[in-house]
Amino acid sequence: MGEINRDERKDGDILHAMIGICTRDATVYGYVSSVLRREGIPYQVMGSSWEVLDDFDLIITSCEEEVLLRIQFDPNEATRGRNGGRGRNGGFLPPILGIALESPLNDGILRTLPLSNLRKLESTFHHSRLIIALDPGEHVGIVVLSDSSFLMAETLSFDIKKITSYVKALIERFPSSHMVIKIGNGEEVYAYPLINALCTVFQVGIEAGLLEIRMVNERNTSTKKKFSRKTILSIHEYSALLIAGRNGRLVTSPVHILITNGRVKDLKRKSRRLSNGTITISTELAEEVIKGEITLKDAINRQKSK
Repeated sequence: MGEINRDERKDGDILHAMIGICTRDATVYGYVSSVLRREGIPYQVMGSSWEVLDDFDLIITSCEEEVLLRIQFDPNEATRGRNGGRGRNGGFLPPILGIALESPLNDGILRTLPLSNLRKLESTFHHSRLIIALDPGEHVGIVVLSDSSFLMAETLSFDIKKITSYVKALIERFPSSHMVIKIGNGEEVYAYPLINALCTVFQVGIEAGLLEIRMVNERNTSTKKKFSRKTILSIHEYSALLIAGRNGRLVTSPVHILITNGRVKDLKRKSRRLSNGTITISTELAEEVIKGEITLKDAINRQKSK
């Protein structure tokens, strides 16, 4: 599914919405259209005429052109929409999503558009309470909510620097009066180092009361009973969504991680599983993983090179 004629759109389509791509930037157009086609999300390429601009539920453009669209839009010219002489937005400018190609958030935003509150995706929208929920593991599910409205989701491989940078990008992209980061505690070997890294990175915001970090009991969040393969979300993102709905325990400083024989044995078992039974990491490497100094994959590679 790709470009469609707006008259061909029927109620019940994937978005129940009309998406328009309006850009002269060939790179932005190529990227956005390829993601939407890949995900089966219908869209229409818009011309330069403003007269049907408000007939769309979302306009995707480049960040530079987003500014021009807001400046040049004249609601008095938007008179040829489908709804009685006015467009779907009644002559008002629809939500505009500006795409910066260097942003790591683009794929997650575009892929989950069918679930999103489109108005709250705008860069000009100020959120009263932003919730970023993470389901730690070998693959980390990330979900972002504005109050109770869904914004986006993504799944990343476990890499503390990459994930902390991604969370920082989310906070910059979605400005909020108050931010809450919720992290599931199910996989301690992944959760605790991630919690400690985020506490360190956002310590100033925590002390100022602008940001909370909460550790959430992950029990039953990874159940597959209610998860459907038909959903846009991955199983990791679905678990993160369930984590987002729980309160959790407030964490204001790095968590002390105890090194126990049980945790060391558990990591050795996981190293064997990840390496298809070929490698068991040493006790020393397992302790480094527990302390968050290296990842489990790093430990396996180091053990392999010995």
